[in-house]
Amino acid sequence: MCVLFPHLKDPTWVAQAESLYDEAKRTGISYDLFEAGGYGNLSTQLSQMDDCINSGKYDVIGLNAISGDGVCSTVEKALDAGIAVIDSINGTSCDATVTGNPKFHQVAAKYYQVAKALGDHIAKQPGEKKILVLAGPEGVTWSDDSMKGLKDAFAAAPENVIVATPRGDTDATKQLAFASDALTANPDITDIVSVAVASSAAMVAVRDAGREGEIKQYSWSPPEDAYLAIPDGTVAAVSSDVVPIQQRMVVNEAIRLVKGELDYKTVAAEGLIITADNFDKIPRTDVTSSPGASPVFHYAP
Repeated sequence: MCVLFPHLKDPTWVAQAESLYDEAKRTGISYDLFEAGGYGNLSTQLSQMDDCINSGKYDVIGLNAISGDGVCSTVEKALDAGIAVIDSINGTSCDATVTGNPKFHQVAAKYYQVAKALGDHIAKQPGEKKILVLAGPEGVTWSDDSMKGLKDAFAAAPENVIVATPRGDTDATKQLAFASDALTANPDITDIVSVAVASSAAMVAVRDAGREGEIKQYSWSPPEDAYLAIPDGTVAAVSSDVVPIQQRMVVNEAIRLVKGELDYKTVAAEGLIITADNFDKIPRTDVTSSPGASPVFHYAP
């Protein structure tokens, strides 16, 4: 397999890299993992995919797309070359030329449902809410779907008001600036709902503002520190898209796809709401990485 990640800058993708490694080792497949360095680097990901196609050494490309539609012509190129493509995690929005190809398969997270489940949970909590949402970059399928899910959930309860939705790459420094600026501009914020590393940034911003205990914090696709902050109440709830399980699914679906054993196009993971009440009942490695996990990088000339 050639596996393409947007980046390895936060615990969400580190957890996926770890589960990919473990499942590949268990099943005996080999793979190379390439990361593009961030959601602003579509051209890097396309170049990496081209290199995988032209190398002639891969049976499958496991694609975690930076852009839902920006990758489609290169996906079509891979399929034309006889290389199977698994569209995983982030999702693409390619047309039937791609999706109808028997070598194209999806291992998806239903990010609309993942985020909406969290929004529904928040909407059930008592009181009026002024909400900051940190949803990640615009134009990326998972982020846009998540934003829609939250908006739909909050629209059903008019006492929930979204006061700010700064959008941008899931870079810790950028997300910390978003959260800090929003808290300064909107001192009436009562709740923060954030994704991945943005949740880590939000916790720092709330602490720096001296508002711990005043603002309820929630996360979807939670990073390790947000997940581990549930028992002490720092984070009230998360909606996990069980990303480690998804990468295990990618490996096994790749094996079945190459063997011609798949008779369906999509398999999906839905959100799991985790609070202090069920925290101890869910295996950590279904949600995030094991303690101390970190990537090792190699330069490929």
